[in-house]
Amino acid sequence: MKLFIGILITALGAAAATYSFVRPHLARQAAATRAELMAKHEAERKSLEAELVEALAAASRQGDASGMVSTGPTGPSVTELVEKLKITRVPVGPTRITVQRGIILDMGEIAKFGDGAVQDIRGYLLLFEDVNYGSEASAEGNPEAQNSGPGGGRPPWADAARDFLGRGRDQAPLDFPFPPSLRIALMDVLQMIRTPNAESALMEVLQSTARGLEIAYVTRLLEDVAPGKYRAQAVAAAHELLLNPVAVEGGPRAEAQHQAYLYKVLEFYRDTSFAQIAQGLLTDPDGRLNRNAFDYLTRTMGKEALPALYEAFNSPGLTNFMDRATVMNSALAFVGQDDYANAMFSSVLTNETIPGRIREMTVMSLNPNQAPWGGRGGRGGGGDREPVELDPTIVQQQIDFLAQMHQSTQDRDIARSIERVTRDLSSQVEGVVAPNLGDGGGDDGGRGRRRGGDGGR
Repeated sequence: MKLFIGILITALGAAAATYSFVRPHLARQAAATRAELMAKHEAERKSLEAELVEALAAASRQGDASGMVSTGPTGPSVTELVEKLKITRVPVGPTRITVQRGIILDMGEIAKFGDGAVQDIRGYLLLFEDVNYGSEASAEGNPEAQNSGPGGGRPPWADAARDFLGRGRDQAPLDFPFPPSLRIALMDVLQMIRTPNAESALMEVLQSTARGLEIAYVTRLLEDVAPGKYRAQAVAAAHELLLNPVAVEGGPRAEAQHQAYLYKVLEFYRDTSFAQIAQGLLTDPDGRLNRNAFDYLTRTMGKEALPALYEAFNSPGLTNFMDRATVMNSALAFVGQDDYANAMFSSVLTNETIPGRIREMTVMSLNPNQAPWGGRGGRGGGGDREPVELDPTIVQQQIDFLAQMHQSTQDRDIARSIERVTRDLSSQVEGVVAPNLGDGGGDDGGRGRRRGGDGGR
């Protein structure tokens, strides 16, 4: 987490922090268990990924040089292999890896048929049926993924386990060590076949599916097969589903992930044509920040998103404190350079309802090489972390702005924080002119009355 959010978590989560101090041995046990599970998961992931790549590559090599037609191997037909995959379920337990390897081998066998497999694959994809293979992605629109049972599927504790393993940071993952479903597996096979018919079948998925995961996934496959050729169609598909949402089974979390995949398509192409609409979607009806719209705007527009973020930051409709912190954090990199960022920063420092310690640490966050939690860049100094290289022009702008804030504040501790950050920033960059701010701040020469900070320390 970035600094400003981390500060607020510290301020609001005192009870949780107290518990962690009381039970440190449990924290150590959990960390050790997590490390063990992650190491095991990573080893399995690499093994399966290597097997999948090799199986499909071998199938591709077996076809003729043009890749257009292959008579296929002896043994089961494509139809028989697809039917076998339709009834395959990935169990939870020691046999899981064996079943997954069997699926990979069957995918390779289908790919060996080359262009001759496309008709059967297209026929299955047009049925809009699917089989969940217990993937890392939530199977939006797939009831099997929401329940455990004799047929396999996603167990109810899977999301909690995923968070425990630390794999929930990317809400819309596309790099799977193993296909998340039968439909995705068959799309992978079409990508390996790479004939005009296979490309056409992938395009049909893009035009017909209403699942965010499939829109994003097939977009990436088509980009690999024919770079840039289907950009307009992919962007149009994402726009359509964002403007006309479909019902998604699995509750709010599945709906948010579905939406995240659609925004991911726009981010992939750096498409800003949806930005004006996304600005109006920043605040949800329940008073929360729409993280998908927020991420899309900040990632594709950068500084140009600040007017919309400023409006959201000051909107009475945004009622969640942590969401306001997220918006503020995104503006920190532009403090001193942009009026909207300056206004948000100033409003935090002058808001006496915010505990003084939080406001001081907000000032400290402007120096990414000294700030706790890695500062705004997530790469703070200390330990073996790589220091952030600072831009002299930006640092000068920040120092000039902080000098103005120092002159106007009557809070002694805020003033001292400004002085410290000014010294630290100027010491890291040659040619920066830092004013002599003295030892205090405010109209009383730095010994002014602390305003609004006593109650929150």
